[in-house]
Parts: sequence; structure tokens; C-alpha cells
Amino acid sequence: MTTNVPENQLYQFFFEPITEQQNQRVRLGLALTLLLVSICSLITYQGILRGQYQGEIFNDDVKVYFWFERFLDSELFPNDLIADYFKSVTPVGYNFLFSILTNLGVEPLFLMQIIPLFLIFFSSAYIFLLSLEIVPIITFGFLTTILSWMTFFPSDSLPRSFFLALFPAFLYYLIRGALLPCLGTIFLQGLLYTPFLFILIGLLIIRLFKWKNGRLTVSSNRQDYVFCLAGILVAGIGIIVYVLSSYRYLPSISGSEAIKMPEFWYHDGRAPYYSDNILDTYIFGWQSGLKPGRLLDSQTNIGRLSFLLPILLYLSSKFLLVTKIKKNIVILFQIIVVSLGLNLLAHLVFFKLYYPNRYTNLPLRFVIILASSLSLLILFEAVWRWLGHFELFSVINKKMVAITMTTLLGGYSLLYPLYLSTQKLPKVFYHVPSIEMFFTKQPKNIMVASLEEVIASNIPTFSKRSVLTASEFANPYHLKYYTPIKQRTIDLINAHYTDDLSQLKTFIEQYKVDFLVVREATFSPEFLTKSIWFRQWKDIAKKIKTQQEQEKVPSLLQLSETCAEFQSEDWLVVSSKCILAQKEIQ
Repeated sequence: MTTNVPENQLYQFFFEPITEQQNQRVRLGLALTLLLVSICSLITYQGILRGQYQGEIFNDDVKVYFWFERFLDSELFPNDLIADYFKSVTPVGYNFLFSILTNLGVEPLFLMQIIPLFLIFFSSAYIFLLSLEIVPIITFGFLTTILSWMTFFPSDSLPRSFFLALFPAFLYYLIRGALLPCLGTIFLQGLLYTPFLFILIGLLIIRLFKWKNGRLTVSSNRQDYVFCLAGILVAGIGIIVYVLSSYRYLPSISGSEAIKMPEFWYHDGRAPYYSDNILDTYIFGWQSGLKPGRLLDSQTNIGRLSFLLPILLYLSSKFLLVTKIKKNIVILFQIIVVSLGLNLLAHLVFFKLYYPNRYTNLPLRFVIILASSLSLLILFEAVWRWLGHFELFSVINKKMVAITMTTLLGGYSLLYPLYLSTQKLPKVFYHVPSIEMFFTKQPKNIMVASLEEVIASNIPTFSKRSVLTASEFANPYHLKYYTPIKQRTIDLINAHYTDDLSQLKTFIEQYKVDFLVVREATFSPEFLTKSIWFRQWKDIAKKIKTQQEQEKVPSLLQLSETCAEFQSEDWLVVSSKCILAQKEIQ
């Protein structure tokens, strides 16, 4: 025989704060939340797990870690400038993690696809526990965790993604006053993605100051100073390790140098930061870190509720749940201050702290999630109590609200990954698999050159062979690396379009190029408007356009069919040996 659940039990289930003694409720809530997160994640990743996408789903940025293949085969990418550079700037811990896992025989690309599953599980656990330190209500922990999953997943396995797992863990241990685990998260952050250490250090420092009686005072809590000094020491070790590992290409480019380079200008630069419109540089630009559309997640649209939280807190007398909020909520304000402060500092000392968006995109979105979840819960509790004024239907209405809320949240969470289009998933396409397969069968020490980005950027990852240059790898952040890459690219462009066979041969011999990949469209005027190289280097584009108007036929185009060693549709793989053997063009 079934019995009805009393309405006070329903209220307690959703809104009753837990106590320190109710560990069983916390464990149960955490287990159920992680179960739902796991189900949603597996649904989203079913393409990978079942092979439906043929290994195509992963973030485009993972291509810069093609050199991980060296862990499996040390003969790959010999004397490769690009591979050596990205190895140098890769965080030590990230490098070590993949070296261990690949030495067990696991393919790096497969690791890139599966690591997000473990990261989201780890981060979800700490987000749930952190939420309870702010508002000790199980429903709040559930809401925050699910909204975090919707916002940040599917994620990637890049170094910055480890911040999503370590940041909530750091905050949890910081609030709990657990020194050693807190220092552990700082240490791991330093090894896995060093730049985010500045966020953690900033939070440790800002907690030395308190707002009392309308004025700013210095903390009298000895623990705050212990955490701060110990944290700075551990973070300092992480920074030193990173600098020593990447010293070969230091220093980073300065702002005075970057502003003169087209690579750093909107809208055609490879790494845009500057704009003729100052608002694009500081607010609306992609690298500003304050772009509203980026901070307010467009997939769930719930982020806008975060702006209601200050109003709800101000009207605390009208919203009962506000009284359940712990003083630990101040951590949200502290994150905002530190994040915006570092963002401003990054603008002022550009490029010493990298792009300003590094310090706001993830931390502020994290705050927005917590604030949105809390606003949603406060409003829901207020609606619940409002329905209580209708005595005749109070029990029915409350049960309906409870059922509706549970159904909507659970159903939306489960359906969300099913409707998540593949366009929103991080991915890379095998655009020309036949050519990639061709290069896989060639010697390991070959060098490939191509102006076609779909070829040049994908060959190192999918063919495991070196390329001379590619925009995907042309990071202009360290001139010791970028200067030779830029020169390579300019030389490739000149050799590609010259009608002087001797210039083409000189280029091949200078860079020891074994194959050039071309297609007829590469030589067309339209290509000059599409290629990132010509969009940012307009003076070079103008010179090539003049050559085309003079109807000078490039030597490479004339020899492309004669010296083609492999063809796939309109793509031609041209042999350098054949070109060097040509005495003249017939």
C-alpha cells in the first residue's frame, strides 16, 4: 500500500540545509549527481566509444600536440622546429602524463578523446562539494554540477581543461581550511597549466583583506597568512619549472613588438588582439575575455540568471532561502575581483601575461554558473512558498512543482547530449584521408610543404610526418620560433608562385622539402582572399596578385602533373626529386 509523502518532507528534500552530521545525505546526493553526469557524458561520447565518428571528435587545438607520437616512436619528427617548439612550451606535468600513458601503448589521439570523460567526473565531484560549502542544500549542489556539465562539456583534454577540475578542488580545500590538499591542487596546477597559477595566487592574497564595518581591514586570521605564504612558495616552484622548461624560446613577444605585426590585428590576423575599435580590444574582442556572448553560455541560456543574484540578496527579507547562504559566498566576489584585476593587468603589460581572456573566460563563467544556480533555487523556493497561500491546492501544487522540476532537470540533462549537434562538438575532420595515408607510407624523415591549410595542419597529426609550415602552428608569441617560421612561409609562397624554376629548386634544396601538395585552386586569385597567410600579409598578397595579372605561370603549376607522385581528386602530391631533375620547363 502506498502512502503520500507529506508536503514538509518534499520541502525538506529540496530546500532543507544539511548539517555536518548528515554525511550520508551528502554521499547519496553526490552519487546520484555523478551518476547522471556519467550517463550524460557517455551519451555525448557514444560516437567515440562506438566508433561512429571514426575518431574525428576532439578539439582542433590538439593538433599542436602531434609530437606526442615521439613517445611511441622516437624516430618521428627528426630535427623538426615545430615539434621542438611545442614540446618546449608544453607544461611539464602535461608532458609527463602523456609520456606515462603512451608508454603503456595508448595512442595519444585516443587519450585526447577520453581524458575529458575523467576530467568532467573529477570536476563534477568537487563542484558538488564546493556548492555545499556555499549553500548547504543538496539541490544547489545538483543544479550547479549539471549546469557546469552543460556549459563546459564536451570539453577537451588540453592543459587549460585541467583548470576546470583543479579550480573547484582548490576552492573547496581553501574554504575548508585543508592546507596540504590545497597546496596539492596548486602544485598540480603549476605542472599542468602554469599560467592559471596567477588566479590561485590572487585568491590567496585577496583573502588577507576583509571588509568590516564599511571599511577594508587586514585579516587577523593566522591561517590566511599561512595559506598565502605556502601557496605562493609552491606556485613559485611551478613557475620556475615552467620557465626552465621553455627557456629556449623566451622571451615572449612584447606589446610594442606585437602592435606592429599584422598577426595581432583584427580581423585577419592569426592571433588577433588589437583593433581600430578600442571596444573590440578591451571588451568585445575574442581575446578581451569580457565578450558577453562568451561569458554567458549560449547553449543553456541560464547564465543570464546570474545577474538576478545581487537583487535577490538585497531583497533577502522576501526570499527565505537567502538566509541559508553561508558567508563563504564571498569567494564568488573574490574570484570576480581577482579575475578582472588580472585581466586588466594583462592588458597593461601585454603580452607578458599572455592574452587577457585567459584570466576571465573560465573563472568568470564558473562564477556565473554558481550564481545562476543559486538564483534559480531561490526563485523556485519562493514559488513553492507562494503556492502555499492557495490552501485548497497547496499540496497538489507543490507536488506538481516538485515533479515538474525534477522531470525538467533530469529530462533536459539526459536529452541535452542527444540534441547536441556535431557542430558543437570539438572535432577535426579527415578532409583528405587518402593523401594522409600516402604520407604515412613514406619514410619518417620526410618534409612536406603546402599552402593548403587542410593539408599542412593535419599531416603531422594524422600522417605523423613533418611539415615546413602551417598556420595552425604559426604562433607569433615567441620571436625566436616565429621569425624562422614566418621566413619559411614567405619562402614557400615565393617558390609556390614564381615562374623561375631555379628559385623553386633553391627553395627545395634549402629546406630539404621532399613533397609539395598543391591543387589548381591554390594558384587562383580567389585563394589570395581565403588563405590566412594572404589575409594578414596584404603586401605579399598584392605582389602575388600583380604576378597573376601579368599572366606569369608558376613553375610549380607547370610541373605539378608531370611530377605528380600521387593524386586524390584535385589534390596533387608533387615530388621534389622530379622537380630537381628538370633542366627546364617544356
